Parts: sequence; structure tokens; C-alpha cells
Amino acid sequence: LIPVLIDLMVWGSKHTSGSVPAEFLARAVGDRDALLAELVERACESDD
Repeated sequence: LIPVLIDLMVWGSKHTSGSVPAEFLARAVGDRDALLAELVERACESDD
């Protein structure tokens, strides 16, 4: 589910301005796998 959300945020940011922070968008486009791993790790930590 997280990869789909990242893709949707990238797509949406191209069609609306200011919807996603620029730093997050740059990471999502440039290093998607690392960002995905970080988000999954954070989600697992929040479940604890």
C-alpha cells in the first residue's frame, strides 16, 4: 500500500501545487526505494 501512496503523491504533485513538500517529492522521485524502506520502518515502529 505504501508504494501506491508514494506514486499517487508524486502524480498528484504534478497536477496540484503545494500538495507535497518539495523535499519529500524529490526523495520520492530520486530514491524511491530508500524512501519506501524508511516509511515502512517508521510504520513498523509506530505499531510497537
